[in-house]
Amino acid sequence: MNNIPTSSNTPQYVRKCTFSELTNIQIEIEKLMIDWYEDDIKLNFSTLAIIEVLANIFEHGADSLEQSTLHVELSISRHNDLVTALIEDNTSPIPDEAILTMTGTKTHMPATDVSQDKLPVSGWGLNLVQHATKSVNYERKAQLNYLELIFCCGTTS
Repeated sequence: MNNIPTSSNTPQYVRKCTFSELTNIQIEIEKLMIDWYEDDIKLNFSTLAIIEVLANIFEHGADSLEQSTLHVELSISRHNDLVTALIEDNTSPIPDEAILTMTGTKTHMPATDVSQDKLPVSGWGLNLVQHATKSVNYERKAQLNYLELIFCCGTTS
């Protein structure tokens, strides 16, 4: 993908991330953004999308890296009715299919009107990111991934 992250705002939150700290990060960003959002649903949806992306980085991208060399950093900023989360990491490149799922035509979430044992195990996360974001930008540069998630926190979408 050749989308260049566009955020130039000074971040209100910057944090190096580890897998074991995801719950704490979720709490921190909810506290940060609670006054930015007009309703809890948008806040929760945005927070969940950010944590989903971070979890995917640790689950799928960090396989070949030693823990001591792993670099994952989250920056969050707000400008007017837009919240921008920029995630920088040194894991493997994000597959084109994943970027297309997050940026493409909005698709339906997996069916939930089935018995619990028939619910799909995967396929929820990237669709959730797609539905939660206003836009997603990705660039791979100098062995680093830059993934920008832009959320609408106001009444416009």
